[in-house]
Amino acid sequence: MKQAVKAVAYLDLLAFSHRVRENTKEALEIFTNYQTILESKIRDGKTHPPDSYQNENLKKLASERLIDSFNYFLPFSDSIFIVGEDPDLFLKQIGHFVLACFIFDSADTTRTIFRGGISWGEVHGIDLIAIIEKTPREIKNLVGKAVVEAVYLESKVKGPRIIFDKTFYESLKKENTGPYIREIEDKYEILWPAFSFIPENGVSELSKFDELFIPAFKLWKTFADTEYSEHYFNFLELIFISTLKLFESINELKDCHKKLTDKISEYELNSEAKKLFGKYF
Repeated sequence: MKQAVKAVAYLDLLAFSHRVRENTKEALEIFTNYQTILESKIRDGKTHPPDSYQNENLKKLASERLIDSFNYFLPFSDSIFIVGEDPDLFLKQIGHFVLACFIFDSADTTRTIFRGGISWGEVHGIDLIAIIEKTPREIKNLVGKAVVEAVYLESKVKGPRIIFDKTFYESLKKENTGPYIREIEDKYEILWPAFSFIPENGVSELSKFDELFIPAFKLWKTFADTEYSEHYFNFLELIFISTLKLFESINELKDCHKKLTDKISEYELNSEAKKLFGKYF
């Protein structure tokens, strides 16, 4: 079998088992949410392809918000496998996909939040026989070292974080993806909340911070006395770090720092500020 080297992402719905136990109907709505996002992106790719825009910035933004870098999108239960060949576009489209899923529904109980791992390496799409409603049918499955590694990486993080290994990092063109990546120990992370901001619009984009922060804060408070508290605190940290790094990349760190400092004070997070800001505080 000829070796096929591609990017593999493994995404898992955060705290889904808890949601099923609490309210199965609401938990099932999460699938409707991300399927709606998927359908919308497929439709946008057909009706408004990037080449239909004359402005280069608009063309770039349109491309990053699609899913045309996905060779495979295979959901099963509360997980999804995604495979792609263009690592830079793949990273951005994964980031925009999980962001769109999170902000799609304003009801906090049905927020669609993913945790994931990405690897770059050997992967093969194979056909297997399954039985669906007593009828044998052929379905796609994935096999390869990159599949195993992506699943392993996802299991190593807490919160809605998407991490990847050195193999995937080395496949990227850093000048295009730098503001959306941070290194954590021997691995790397997609700062996917940063895709909420359009860098070309400058400091005015800070107005979008609340649509990320407020629902994440509510989730953290909701689960404050449960085993999931750390997951949602890590989400707050991810939002702060993503925002800071993005605005640092466009030389607007001072205004960004003030905005976030004010937010920490407003929501009485002062005792947690060092954790949230890291080196920036």
